[in-house]
Amino acid sequence: MTTKIFKAVGVFGILFLSLLSIPTLAFETETGDAVTISEPRTNLHVSAGEVTVNSDITKDLVVAGGQVTINSSVNRNLLAAGGQVEINGQVGGASRIAGGEVTLEGEFNDDVIIGAGTVTISNATIQGDLVVGAGSLSLENSNVTGDIYAGYDEYTGSDLESQVAGEIKEAMIDKPSEEEQKENRLAGKIMSVFFRELSAIVALIVLIVFLSRRKRLHIPSLNFNGRFAIDVLVGVATVVILPIILIIASALFFPITIPVIAILIAMAFLSTLFLPVYIGNLLKNSVFKNSSIRNVVIATYVGLVLFHILKVAFPPFQILNIALLIFIAGNFGFLLRKKYNAINTYLTKR
Repeated sequence: MTTKIFKAVGVFGILFLSLLSIPTLAFETETGDAVTISEPRTNLHVSAGEVTVNSDITKDLVVAGGQVTINSSVNRNLLAAGGQVEINGQVGGASRIAGGEVTLEGEFNDDVIIGAGTVTISNATIQGDLVVGAGSLSLENSNVTGDIYAGYDEYTGSDLESQVAGEIKEAMIDKPSEEEQKENRLAGKIMSVFFRELSAIVALIVLIVFLSRRKRLHIPSLNFNGRFAIDVLVGVATVVILPIILIIASALFFPITIPVIAILIAMAFLSTLFLPVYIGNLLKNSVFKNSSIRNVVIATYVGLVLFHILKVAFPPFQILNIALLIFIAGNFGFLLRKKYNAINTYLTKR
């Protein structure tokens, strides 16, 4: 977290300070795929895929590119951003640098602020403070006359105390091991499954309670038969074909199609909400004929929760998703067939 804060401070500090100190009233602009500056300039703004500055800039330089290389002097302030930023010259004013990989080798006569994935500083002199947030930081054979404020995941350079004259404030974040990362991801997925299933159960209970005159679950006589097969086919066809139709219809008749999309989203939500009831009904009528429908539905809820947890913990269980997708398609097809009467099919008076 500390590293992220340092990175954010570095990047936003670069942008903020640039507004305060970079004049924008009189400047030259260069753009293109590849730009090389070979003649002295005054105030220069450059944006290109590849930028190389080989001549002195008498005032400020603002540069952005995929690859940025500065081999000359900038008499005042420097603002640089890019995928790869390499600075080998001299900067008379403050430097703010953001990039994927930043390499500094030269003389910097004021504060330097860097936010990057990898920062390498070697054979450099910084006549001010150094503020850096990086995933990986290396400081070699360099001299910082001011303070250093550094946040990083990994440090690979020489001893900081021998290279920094001022105060050293650093925050190194110990990255968790591969095993710990795997365990954390697994725990996160399991908690996500738990809360998702819990919210589905709560939503179903709330729906039943608010339908005050419909107090009891009523399960239609569903079975593994031809009607079920038709529902599955309708559900699959809807999922595959309907998005294409909606995209075309939206392009031609927008916003008329908004109510249709809203209805389908609501039906998809109901399909998810009532899925355990739907599966429980099929199992009751086909397998557990002597069991209470309520017990079968509750067991189905529990079974789905366990299934989701197992497929997160043990990836081979993912193959069982095929069966679940068949049930989902059948349930969606059933809701489409029943239309708005689907809720009445599930919920009825005592």
